[in-house]
Amino acid sequence: MYWLVNISSHERCLQYIPNSNNITSLDVKTKFPSRNQLWYLESLVDYDGYYRIRHMDSEDRVLDLSGNDNTSILAWIVQGEDNQRWKITDVNMNGVVSIVSGRNDTVLYAEPDREQAYYPRGATDQAVQCRGSGKFLAQSGGNITASDGARGEVDYTGQWCFVTQGRNPYFTINNRQTGDSLYNSSGSSLAADNNNGSDNYHWALDAGGEDYSITNLSTVNVVAWNNGSIQALSGGATDANRQWFINASLEWE
Repeated sequence: MYWLVNISSHERCLQYIPNSNNITSLDVKTKFPSRNQLWYLESLVDYDGYYRIRHMDSEDRVLDLSGNDNTSILAWIVQGEDNQRWKITDVNMNGVVSIVSGRNDTVLYAEPDREQAYYPRGATDQAVQCRGSGKFLAQSGGNITASDGARGEVDYTGQWCFVTQGRNPYFTINNRQTGDSLYNSSGSSLAADNNNGSDNYHWALDAGGEDYSITNLSTVNVVAWNNGSIQALSGGATDANRQWFINASLEWE
């Protein structure tokens, strides 16, 4: 999975939010990976060196060149035509590539924008607060508990570090007090212990305004406040009790 980031527009990336015209847009790169901004490459067996570029959240949508030069890039249902085939060309600039259409060698580009870019910060310790209940994610022993945050910044058990995994769009979530990593192995139980590197310890964050849903890569469960405790549950990521505010005011360098 990838962000498609335009290097001349200061860390802004291509996103698709479902709309009636299927238009894609260029927007600030979110602090944590949002599924609206993630894409993956699908190899085309019959067209060597070409790919479909498929949207992570709306998997029936692929990048589609709507015409010739200077026309919009759409997110369209797969048609199998050359305007939905793309070649990735290395330009020898430390991972930078050009994305070239299979229709007429038109290159994907971004018009200059007038907004300031948001540059993601490095790993810091932060509080994670449920939008619905107001409770904070915390660790007690090997268990995940809910804290009311009363002890504020001195409560290291309620502070977490989101650590990127190379260039992958997901994180481990490590407790500041113990160094243990949050995981969900099965069912609704959440725990924290030494990270063994499995996907049970990897989490994707999907942005919704100021809040995020936190999804486990292995179980696809989301972190949720439910019946007086913090659990990992399936579905319903937009519910307020499954949305979390990453509290930058409690960051520790």
